[in-house]
Amino acid sequence: MTWRDDLAVLRRRDVRVFVSARFVSLLGSSIAPIALVFAVLDVADSASAVGIVLAARSIPNVIFLLIGGVIADRLPRHLVLVVDALTFLLAAFLLARLALPRIERVRTSVLHDLRVGWGEFVSRQWVWVIVLAFAVLNMIFTACYNTLGPVIADDTFGRAGWGAVSACFGAGLILGGVLMIRVKPRYPLRVGMLGVLLTAPIFFCLALVPNVVVVAAAAFVVGIGFEMFGITWETALGQQIPLDKLSRVASYDMLGSFIANPVGQLAVGYVAAVISAKAVELYGATLHIVVVLAALAVPSVWKLQRQTD
Repeated sequence: MTWRDDLAVLRRRDVRVFVSARFVSLLGSSIAPIALVFAVLDVADSASAVGIVLAARSIPNVIFLLIGGVIADRLPRHLVLVVDALTFLLAAFLLARLALPRIERVRTSVLHDLRVGWGEFVSRQWVWVIVLAFAVLNMIFTACYNTLGPVIADDTFGRAGWGAVSACFGAGLILGGVLMIRVKPRYPLRVGMLGVLLTAPIFFCLALVPNVVVVAAAAFVVGIGFEMFGITWETALGQQIPLDKLSRVASYDMLGSFIANPVGQLAVGYVAAVISAKAVELYGATLHIVVVLAALAVPSVWKLQRQTD
């Protein structure tokens, strides 16, 4: 019997409905105890209180297990399931209603904090310019290196060769970090974005010279460039953004920087099938260079200085 035969039962509508309902029920049953514990801690902040509430759930479960077996055998099982689900729903609603004031306060606080973070994010041009640039740059790298790179390697210098390329990339990251310990550039974003520019050669190498030695060397340089940008970017954020707003600004940074990655991962295979993998790498390299230079052309990026104190 194959997995297709096992899944054949899902062709029946009633089975699909039951499986879906069971999934939702188990999901809720897994989440509810966690939420319940923290709701109790918000009210009492006591391990004893948590224990009492959890025991109030566990004791009836133990007592009524055998009785439930009798009831399920004597009454129509679909009726038992429906009554059980409705009872659980009512209990969950009452618990949620008790915790609602606290939830509402948390929701209001979170929305306020998000608005504050957004205001700090958009008020600094250099931040959102870099984030927008990396929305494109990360998409290109994810598509051309992480996704298409192994495919090209598999067709040319082999899987072991791609392992060597990845190792060289990691070695470049380490060396880049070591170098940036000693180097403290006056204009951090200027140096960081020039480091990002070092990524473009590997796309040309994958397209034109898919040789393990050449690509590995390019990957080593990419690693150095990555670390150059990573350290200078974190330095700029740490020095320029108030500490009490730094995490919120960083969260917008991460969201904006990686939001387009799935687009590149999903589209690159189809695009490569139409115009060839070589063309994708060349176009990707060109677009990468254009985006980096465009970001560097913004005065707030080019002129941002490191605080010496």
